[in-house]
Amino acid sequence: MGTSGPARADAKRHAMLFVAAAAASLATSGCGGTATATGVQVAGGTSANVAPAPLPATAPSPATSPAPAPGPAPAPAPVPAPAPTPAPAPVPAPAPVPAPSPAPSPVPAPTPPAPAPTSYSCNGLALCDDFESAAAGAMPDATKWAVGAPSCTGAGHLAIDGSVAHTGSHSVRVDGGIGYCDHIFFGSTAIAGLGPVVYGRFFVRLASAAGSNHVTLMAMHDTNDDANGNHEDLRMGMQNPGGRGVLMWNRMLDDATLPVLSPAGVSMSVALPVQQWSCVEFMVDQSAARLQTWVDGSALPGLAIDGVPTPDVDQAWLAQAPKWAPRLADFRLGWESYGNQAMTLWFDDVALSSQRIGCAAR
Repeated sequence: MGTSGPARADAKRHAMLFVAAAAASLATSGCGGTATATGVQVAGGTSANVAPAPLPATAPSPATSPAPAPGPAPAPAPVPAPAPTPAPAPVPAPAPVPAPSPAPSPVPAPTPPAPAPTSYSCNGLALCDDFESAAAGAMPDATKWAVGAPSCTGAGHLAIDGSVAHTGSHSVRVDGGIGYCDHIFFGSTAIAGLGPVVYGRFFVRLASAAGSNHVTLMAMHDTNDDANGNHEDLRMGMQNPGGRGVLMWNRMLDDATLPVLSPAGVSMSVALPVQQWSCVEFMVDQSAARLQTWVDGSALPGLAIDGVPTPDVDQAWLAQAPKWAPRLADFRLGWESYGNQAMTLWFDDVALSSQRIGCAAR
């Protein structure tokens, strides 16, 4: 077997030590022999090969303790995890500002009626007056109107009013009392020249509601009904035994009414509103004995005479005077009470014609 590298090194080392030891022994023995590398010179003789004294056994080098197996590397001290950076306190989101609730859509106010025209044309009309030519507090124009009352006079009063008007700034204000003689009218005879068919129109405004008892706000002298020298009228007024007065016609001669003041008859008329202008129109055909009435442009079925007797309308009127045919001599507006009711009322834009005039501006 070959010598391993480490064994050869040890042998070489041993040889070197042996030579050194031998040399040292000779030097200290005092003999004159000469040391050689191979033997010892013997005095007086020849050198003999002497087996070299065995070298003392070299104490074996202590075996190198194997390096202890490295223990497991100590676990590195845990590096403390850095304290978490505290999350910044959340800034509270600003409370959302509630969107303002939309304002409720306003309920549209009722559409007011179209304003009345500032004036009405009087072209072609037999009588027409808006009372603007007379001064407030004065009587209506004396060239057109006569003021007074038949039979008797009392507390009734009228004058031009400069604070209430249908058009312009003036109207006629009438203050009628509770008694019959407290009546008051302003009238014209222009109707007598119109011919057999006459149309009238006026605007009227009541300060308070009409009551149940009979009152008159328009009268026309009917000369065909005059008897025994008495002055008889064809009248328009208000009455309703069952409640608030409705518009009606009355024949003074026999106190006939149109319509009949039954519930059915009353239902075919209207009550005039309070503190509001109403347009009242009428037509009287004196030859044919016909009559018709409109309020604010609408015909009233209960205030009509058409020659055909109708229950609750004109049946009683025609039965009481089958040959009734009026002959009108004048036209008057005002107040007359037969049941203890006073009233303040206003008249404006009054006109008469031989054709229907209507409520709209001409």
